[in-house]
Amino acid sequence: MPEPEAVVDGIPVTVNGVEIIARKGELLIDAAERGGVYIPRFCYHPRMTPVGMCRMCIVEVDTGRGPALQPSCMLECTPNMVVDTESPVTKKAQDDQRISTRKVRQLLGRVADLRRTELLDRDSRMFPGYYVPVMV
Repeated sequence: MPEPEAVVDGIPVTVNGVEIIARKGELLIDAAERGGVYIPRFCYHPRMTPVGMCRMCIVEVDTGRGPALQPSCMLECTPNMVVDTESPVTKKAQDDQRISTRKVRQLLGRVADLRRTELLDRDSRMFPGYYVPVMV
């Protein structure tokens, strides 16, 4: 695990009861990881623009108006933000999303297999006796 860096002029954020100083404009998922807290992710990468589609990085965030589930890859750190990545609500939401993502990936795999079979059947009828590789 990377060693936490010191940020001189930053924003105080509490993650799982531990205060982390985030950089101005830093996303919550990056600040938490720099502070030693790993948040599960599927579609997030630091070099890409965050899209927040998979919802795997969902965490419970309290910005002063009460706790709410929010994707940490889309959320910039704000002063005195309180984040809980280990609460039962957070874990349940992440598990549900993990199961949902797995089912979608399985379904897409089946659709691709059916499409590949359909293309092979079509090609074998068009070119009897010849094997035509299909690029899918």
